[in-house]
Amino acid sequence: MTATIEANKAESVEDGVTRETVNISTELASEWLSKYQGINRKINDTRVLQYQADMENGRWKYDGMPIRFSNEGKILDGQHRLTALSLCVPSRTIKFDVVRGLDPNTQLVMDQGGARTAGQQLALKGVSDVNV
Repeated sequence: MTATIEANKAESVEDGVTRETVNISTELASEWLSKYQGINRKINDTRVLQYQADMENGRWKYDGMPIRFSNEGKILDGQHRLTALSLCVPSRTIKFDVVRGLDPNTQLVMDQGGARTAGQQLALKGVSDVNV
């Protein structure tokens, strides 16, 4: 990888699997997408534009959700976040956790949880009667 990577020391999570926190620049996101794209879902342009707008306007929050790579070096999860970051103008750097070394078949069980509804998000913020 030719772009600069600022990272904490990678910690071993499991045999062959590591996790580290990486400051990913717009340029590095582009590089990873061009060199390490694996088999992923079709890009959802609306989601990418939402993420990009959040990133460009300072609303993007670090949430610990990792960018995940297979043990073959291919992106398994995170293509929408990386695509959004690669499109940001001006260029910026955002912190993400990065997990490397996963079995490619783990992609089959990723993103299986239910999405939080707007009402659930408001309830988490202490708003009562969110479903009224």
